[in-house]
Formats: sequence, structure tokens, C-alpha cells
Amino acid sequence: MSKFLSDHNPENAFSCWLRWITLISLFVSFSVYVFVAHPSRVSTAAEPHPWISDAPPKMARMIDIGQVKILEDDIAVKNAQRAAITLYNIHVQFDLRYTQTPIRPANAVRRKTSIQVKFTNPKVTLEHEIKLSTNYKPEKPWESRLLLHEMDHVAISTDPRLIKILKSLLQAPAKLTIDLSTNANQDATTITQAIEDLQQARRVAVQMIVQKYYERLDAQSNNGLDDIDQRNEFFMGLYSKEDLESLEFPYLKEIRVAQADANLESVANHYLISDSQ
Repeated sequence: MSKFLSDHNPENAFSCWLRWITLISLFVSFSVYVFVAHPSRVSTAAEPHPWISDAPPKMARMIDIGQVKILEDDIAVKNAQRAAITLYNIHVQFDLRYTQTPIRPANAVRRKTSIQVKFTNPKVTLEHEIKLSTNYKPEKPWESRLLLHEMDHVAISTDPRLIKILKSLLQAPAKLTIDLSTNANQDATTITQAIEDLQQARRVAVQMIVQKYYERLDAQSNNGLDDIDQRNEFFMGLYSKEDLESLEFPYLKEIRVAQADANLESVANHYLISDSQ
């Protein structure tokens, strides 16, 4: 029964590190953190929960893709006012290069410059934590409604379409027009900040889609208490062009190739949680 905290500010959930290579070329490596709780509360438990090794094959595959940990955390569950919560991280790395072309200056102090940015080599790594109360001890955990519901959340944030969309969006080229000064150091900071703002806006847009899908899952399943009507249609409709349009996702043009390349058979298999489905 996962949810995002209503007061969560996604723009505070990112950190970036930038290292200059040349005046017009730089490498950026950063991690995108998306939590339903504050990052400092995420556990670093060394030993895997015993249920992990007992997971059936289809669950084991998703556990591997999403790097899923199962933890007992009464405080986190109580604070969330839920029977269980799912937290996830999306770690992203990519390279970028940019070139700048001066535009005729309006005056001697400030000048407009066109910045052409190319992003390459995107890498996405996923991590998840399912937090349960210590007194939750079902006889057959991988048949329990609560744990299967939390794994549905994991399925949404490991959907192969999401990975394609995220990679496609993060490496979409961009053109920026920036006001620069005559101070080289100040200009470098201005350009870096503009590029960072661009990618942050893209990341937040993807994050908001995942959050809305998590909330939709909770609403459709009554927080995991009920079965989802037309389960296959529910999950297959996620990340579609029509659905993203209805959610006013602002980067449809940048991700259209990723959507066209989506393998619907692999998506359908991704959401199978038992051999009987």
C-alpha cells in the first residue's frame, strides 16, 4: 500500500555533480532520488530478507531488475499510516557536450548566446525498498495480498516502457538561449545551471508520472485490499501516448521514438505475477 507523501518536494530530491572537461564540453554524473520518505530514513541493511530467496521465478526477476529489498520498519509504516510502503530510487548517469554560438549582443555588458546540448550514454539503475511491520508474518508471503500489491508498485517503476522513456528523454538534444556576461567564470556557472535546470525539469516530469501511477494503483485496488478490475488493461494502458497526454506530460515529442519501440509482449510479461495469469 504505497503512496507518496503529499508534502514531498521532488525538486529537493536530486543532487548533481558537474566536472568541467573543456570550456565548451563537460561531463555530468548525478543521481536522481525519488522517495516516499526522506532519503536519510532509507535503510542500509546488509542481510537480505529471507523472503527474497524464496521468491517465485517471476518475482525473482522483478526483484533483480528493481534491486528490491524487503525490510521491517514499524516507524516508517506507522508514519505513513499504511500497512506497508514502497520506496524507490532512480539513479541516472549520462555524458553531455555543448557548443555555444554568440548571438548579436544587445549591449556591451550582456550578450545572448545559443547553447546546443547533446546528451549521450544514459544509464539507469533502479532500487526499491518494501517496508512492512514486524508483526506481518503471513504463512505464504508470496501469496499474500499485501506483498503482491507492493510488488505491483515495483512493477510500475520498473516497467520497460518507463526505462525507454527516461533514457530517451534524458538524451534528447536541447537548444537554449542564455544571457551571458563578459565574465568567463560567471558564464560557466550560468550555462551549467541552465543545463541542470533543463534536465531537472525532465526528471521531475517523469517522476510525477510514476507518482500518479502509484496513486492510481492504490485507488483502483483500494490500497491492495481489492483485485484490480481488468488487470491487464490497467497496466498495459500505463505510459501510452494517450494516457501521458491525459496527464499533460510535457515531453511527448522527445519520447515518441521510445514509445514506438516499446515491445508490448515484454510489457505484458512484466506484469505477470504468477504462472496462473
